[in-house]
Amino acid sequence: MRKLRFKTQVWLVRRARKRLSRRTARNRLRRGLVAVAARVQKSLIKVRVDIEGRVYRGWAREKRPMPENFCLEDNYEESAKCIGLIRDRLAASSAAESKRKRRTRTTLPIIPGYNDFTVMKHCSPSAALVLASEFDRARALNGWSIPLIDVHRWEPEVVALLDEIGFFELLEIPRPDHKVPQKDIQILQFQTGRLVAREEVASITGRLSSLLISDTPKLGNDEDFLGTIMQLLGAIQEATENSCHHAYRNTTVPDQNKRWWATGAINTKTRHLNLSVYDQGRSIPDTLPEWDKYPFVQSRLARFRRFIGEILGEDELDAVKIRLAMDAPRSSTLQSYRGKGFPLFKRVVEQSRDAKLRILSRRGEFIYEKGRHPRAYSLNTPLNGTLVEWDLWV
Repeated sequence: MRKLRFKTQVWLVRRARKRLSRRTARNRLRRGLVAVAARVQKSLIKVRVDIEGRVYRGWAREKRPMPENFCLEDNYEESAKCIGLIRDRLAASSAAESKRKRRTRTTLPIIPGYNDFTVMKHCSPSAALVLASEFDRARALNGWSIPLIDVHRWEPEVVALLDEIGFFELLEIPRPDHKVPQKDIQILQFQTGRLVAREEVASITGRLSSLLISDTPKLGNDEDFLGTIMQLLGAIQEATENSCHHAYRNTTVPDQNKRWWATGAINTKTRHLNLSVYDQGRSIPDTLPEWDKYPFVQSRLARFRRFIGEILGEDELDAVKIRLAMDAPRSSTLQSYRGKGFPLFKRVVEQSRDAKLRILSRRGEFIYEKGRHPRAYSLNTPLNGTLVEWDLWV
């Protein structure tokens, strides 16, 4: 065997040392990456993602709990804050999704954060309607699919309500198998549109009245009940007309989102009807200056300001503005207001046996109940748009 020269031996030793150092560096880097991955994975939340009719396993960085009682009446402040955050995050997510290149979806990336529906124990029909409208708005704006997280762990009663109102169908997610029907309560799938909803509203009121009549046949010959249903039909049509012609005037809202949403619920045991109409346009206080009856509101608002001084800001006067608008005199032409239709809203309550009207718009709340004085409250958290809700006991 030929003996290597000294220089060759030195070169071989140096090469071996370099290879060893590189291997050592790679091993160290690999161990470091494994440690980092372990720390990252430890901070992540393992979730099940339902999107586009498929189910994936993924990870999330943060979960934001929904209110345990998601209701815009019994728990307004917490629910309204949650709706506002959902709206902002859906807008941010849709902007990011529109910039992201389309790719084959085999695994989902890490989800930055999600709303945890598993903690929700109760959801009211009107709150579910507003929630569905926010998801519907985000889908219509950018056409992207919105994932739902851990649906299999949601409360069965909440799943049943959202399923009946059309929430899962809206997101193109298969209806959950473990849903259970709500006792004595039936909720109609929400209707939405950009035109005055004569046929859609008639289908809602007709379905509710037929359910009541099938449970209590004598109501079919009750003129007071049938008259109340007709008054309710006209009031809801007026509410959708407000949304179509006035709520989105002079706004930057895209045409596909200039819509209204409506739903109804019925408890056949207590004979309780609940109907809600919602739009995401300008609020009632914001559109009042464009109303032909605004001089009436303005004069009484000025008198109110002289009485209390400049203690309250404009937003804090939203409740007062809505209350004054509801008290405005009837038009001499007997035509629709604005068509704001406020007299029609109140007439449903006045001609019912027991009823309540509730309006939420920006930072104002107005309540009109049968046999009680009208009440108006200022809210800390604004609601985007206007929600009109009727509760009737027949």
